[in-house]
Amino acid sequence: MSAGGEAADDEFAIVESIILCMGVQPSKGARDVVDVFRMLNASRWKFLTEPDVVKAELLEAAREYLGPDFDIEKHFTPKYRPWQQRLAFIPDGDLFQGIASGAASVVTDEIERFTETGIQLKSGEHLETDIIVTATGFDLSVLGGIPFEVDGEPVDFSQTVTYRGMMFTSVPNMVWVFGYFRASWTLRVDLVADFVCRLLNHMDATGMDEVRAELRAQDQGMELLPWMDPDNFNPGYLMRSMHLMPKRGSDPIWAHTQDYWKERDELPEVQLDAEEFVYSKRRVRETSAA
Repeated sequence: MSAGGEAADDEFAIVESIILCMGVQPSKGARDVVDVFRMLNASRWKFLTEPDVVKAELLEAAREYLGPDFDIEKHFTPKYRPWQQRLAFIPDGDLFQGIASGAASVVTDEIERFTETGIQLKSGEHLETDIIVTATGFDLSVLGGIPFEVDGEPVDFSQTVTYRGMMFTSVPNMVWVFGYFRASWTLRVDLVADFVCRLLNHMDATGMDEVRAELRAQDQGMELLPWMDPDNFNPGYLMRSMHLMPKRGSDPIWAHTQDYWKERDELPEVQLDAEEFVYSKRRVRETSAA
């Protein structure tokens, strides 16, 4: 098992121990949840290290439901690797059972246009429809579409560099919570919240009330890259908005690593007096009595 898998087992063992120490006997349902998480964590590492093997296993599992005559390659073989885009979890195979029984069917094609009675496909086939559910093709709202300003000047986040996927160069007193694509979003929420508390306590202790992340001298000339490596994760909604996202750097501290096990160890140890943190006091305006 990989180091990440061993760490996950340790984590779940700790959770189980805490539950028992509280005098609560884990129910079968709770144990099942832990078992599922163990399985998913082991699978995640296999997706990343042996994608071709996982792809073959997924297709073979679908083939067992659909039979040897179904065109698996056409309908269930995407252009991307497993977990390069999100996977649909079908624990009991009900989708495949529905197709195999004839209760449902699947068409794999590209949409040319909508018509009065259905969808015209690029292959020339026309699908007659009663209801069309538009479930894809949305545009990502970067930072909620909020217009930010610093000293009256609008902030263009595409011209900033992210510090660990939390802060942005030249944007003071701002931390963004952006979770993990392949793990529970709230795992990172906890890590970032702890970091913010440490940062605020540090600022209180040093009498500072403003902090910015800035590139260090050694980072000048560093290669700037898209927010997310397309070879790692490339759903269409992210690719369409990547030009609006902050940049990442080739140094790991200037990137969102998407690695919980790495960040779980690193974020609590971040040195808050390091060169990349620039602190200051706000200028107090002097006013005179009228």
